[in-house]
Amino acid sequence: MGQPEGFDANEDLLRVPGLGYDLYANINSLVTADQPGSGKVNPMAAPEGVLQVLAGGDAQRAAGIAANRDSGQTGIDTATTLASIYVDDAGTDRFEIKARVPLPSGASIFVARSVDMGDGDADGLPWRTYRTENRFMPANGKTN
Repeated sequence: MGQPEGFDANEDLLRVPGLGYDLYANINSLVTADQPGSGKVNPMAAPEGVLQVLAGGDAQRAAGIAANRDSGQTGIDTATTLASIYVDDAGTDRFEIKARVPLPSGASIFVARSVDMGDGDADGLPWRTYRTENRFMPANGKTN
């Protein structure tokens, strides 16, 4: 009692008094739940909106970093282009795996998993999944 609680999943934010679903829906894509860490942002995993905040509101710079990162480019300069006080430049064993599976109808299923390769889970797997996302995408490309 009296000790701060950690969050294992983004949905745990809904346990915070006063934080309703509408606010959660607006901030969910900007938040990651994590085991103890530095409390800083990993720019190689951060959503573009978070990169924009770290870039002092410079949307073009944030988009460039995200595009380079997402294309697999290595050696991206985040130390001099982002607010370094908030940036974690340590290596990580965390990965986000995304897949879009096309269906014969033209629709697709989007699946994402965030995994920590450094921690095993209770079932003996060499990774721990700490966030999942599954989404149906109709043939018209619009999601509900």
